[in-house]
Amino acid sequence: RDKWDMWHTDVPLAISNDETPALTVNGAHVGGNHGQPGAAAIYAPGHSKDIRDVGALYKDEEGTKWTLLEIKRDYIILMSENIGLSYDDYAFKKRPVGTLAYIENGTDTAPIPTDGEVRENVWLEPVNCYVKRDLYVEKDGKLLPYVFGGEYDGAEIHEEYDVVHPVAMVEAIRLGRPEGGYTFRRYKAAGEPMIHVKGVYRISNDGTITYTFSHKKLRDVHFERSLGVMFQEKVDAFRGGVYRYIPKLLPFETEEGTFDFSLPHSTAPGPFPRDYMVAHKDWENPDSPPDRIVDYFKDENGNIVMGFVAGYLPEYDGAPQIRKNVLESAMELIYTRKAYPFFMDGDISSLRGVGYRRYFPATSEGTVYTVPFEGKTYIYMDFFKETTLSYVLSGKAVLVEKSDAITFEVKDGTLFATGEKGYAVFVMK
Repeated sequence: RDKWDMWHTDVPLAISNDETPALTVNGAHVGGNHGQPGAAAIYAPGHSKDIRDVGALYKDEEGTKWTLLEIKRDYIILMSENIGLSYDDYAFKKRPVGTLAYIENGTDTAPIPTDGEVRENVWLEPVNCYVKRDLYVEKDGKLLPYVFGGEYDGAEIHEEYDVVHPVAMVEAIRLGRPEGGYTFRRYKAAGEPMIHVKGVYRISNDGTITYTFSHKKLRDVHFERSLGVMFQEKVDAFRGGVYRYIPKLLPFETEEGTFDFSLPHSTAPGPFPRDYMVAHKDWENPDSPPDRIVDYFKDENGNIVMGFVAGYLPEYDGAPQIRKNVLESAMELIYTRKAYPFFMDGDISSLRGVGYRRYFPATSEGTVYTVPFEGKTYIYMDFFKETTLSYVLSGKAVLVEKSDAITFEVKDGTLFATGEKGYAVFVMK
């Protein structure tokens, strides 16, 4: 729900127009809601091309071949042949050199001039070939197909898709051109899959969203990075500002200034990291990479009243001791106030993990929030002033990790933790 949804009568909390995690393949974000950014859009007003020319082959003055993919009014969108080192280590020419001469497979043979505006890194869409997209609901502990109008205890979105090899996709568009040309715009991904993605979004009745995902390479491409959760820019909903907190992160310095997110730091317009990759040197604990980001909403009196968190559960390959072995960057902080947490980095063949997101009530002294997952409850406590935080247990709580200065005890079925600054994480089984 974003701030442009004016028909909602509640308070808008976030700008949420970039919600889907994307992989990084051969240096570019691909999959999720990202197409392959390898096409070029040529501004050619008055051109004579139309949809029947999609799939036509051209050649620039350096001899590079280009396939016409789409017509958007005055723009002609094309993609070059693979100029990378191999089929899987692919790359594409950013823009054609000189006039594009017609070779074959079209209806209009006129050349395409390139002396006007040329937009580079245009997305080739779509690259996702969906195998499954289903919505289920939970009722009385059972998962059922969704029926409109019912009242349920929770919901799950199951999706499964292949990220199609962009070289094969362009070839499929060209070779699949019917006699006489296409008569409709091509939206369906075609070609050879290179990565298979599975994901389950579970929406609990308290608003918590967990995302269980797995990625597997089907080709020997460079699968370098995955954004396991997306963290959106927040709206100043309570008129006291939005403050960002990132536990397990040391203060760091950039050209924009020195930043310390170990206590809530204002995200108001002003100095902010323009594009900073959080690396090993920035971790408070060399064996435990930062794994969550929290934004706190303050009211007009400067009091924290609500929090929003996105992070990873210590399950599967999300466990800190496993993540640290292949992680070169833990997250990216950028000037738009968004943050992109990386689940893994380096060239990996497969990946499985659990991300989560949720809003929760919060205070200026410290906060407690929980995340339920597969019969367990993860308990997160954060401390900003000297205080004792508590949580009533319904099972046995086991410490996952904490700051050195935090102390805790269980008394009469309640977990108590005390500290001035830092964090503690428990799992209740």
